[in-house]
Amino acid sequence: MYVNTVYQLEVASSTYYLDAYLWFKWKGDIDPTATMEITNLVEEWGAIVTPLNEEPMLLPDGHQYKLLKVEGRFMQPFVLADYPLDRQKLSVYLEDSTHGADQLVYVMDTEGSGYGHMLAIPGWQISNWSSHQLQHDYGSFFGAEKAGSASVYSTLRFDLEIARPVNFFIWKLMLPLVILLMASWMVLVLDPKLVEVRTALPATGLLTAVFLQQSYSDGLPEVGYLVLIDKIYAVAYAMIVLTLLRAIWTSRTELSGDLAVAAARVMDRKLLVGQVLLFTAAVALIVLAR
Repeated sequence: MYVNTVYQLEVASSTYYLDAYLWFKWKGDIDPTATMEITNLVEEWGAIVTPLNEEPMLLPDGHQYKLLKVEGRFMQPFVLADYPLDRQKLSVYLEDSTHGADQLVYVMDTEGSGYGHMLAIPGWQISNWSSHQLQHDYGSFFGAEKAGSASVYSTLRFDLEIARPVNFFIWKLMLPLVILLMASWMVLVLDPKLVEVRTALPATGLLTAVFLQQSYSDGLPEVGYLVLIDKIYAVAYAMIVLTLLRAIWTSRTELSGDLAVAAARVMDRKLLVGQVLLFTAAVALIVLAR
């Protein structure tokens, strides 16, 4: 299998359009192209499978050969636990719809398979490709056990391995969050007597963080777990809330003398340094533990 183009990759629906060349070489009476099925096509009615040689070609080594051009929309559930540092596989599953694994077995032609050197997927980096020879056991003879119907079929999976660039994580997601945290932390360097400003900044930052998180969540499917960037935002929420609580506590404390103001400033500086170190360590731990 040789991939030409990949386009309209949608993470929210775990689908993508793929255009590729697919060829078969075989010996014997069974023509695998007649009963071949691509099992992860989303819209079979919209798929285009075009034989580039109508009749099988006889190769010098005695194999029959047939080349197909395949284009369609495919589905492979994406695992987003490491988003936006996730790696995904764009897969194509081939399976025979009639002959069991005891009659026909798929084997990948690794020498000729791969993808075009001009292939590019916006927002992703192509790292490699791989193939896996599998067996699909349906666990059922579909009501035709006595007729010799098979329940185990040979399956071949082609994977195009892709990954998001690190720059997307740094500049598009982390930078706005860091700027937001820095704006909230400015409270801890202001005069402790500026009560209104010190409470307004982190409160506004908390709301802004919610909107920032919602902006990237809109492009993701509903999942029942926290993705990597969600965990970082959880830490950021804790930092902002801690800053807000410090501002509220200071506002309720009587700062009657210079010594009291100086002590409050020292405590603010210590809290600032501690939060910066804690946030940095937490982000590093979350990223490295993925």
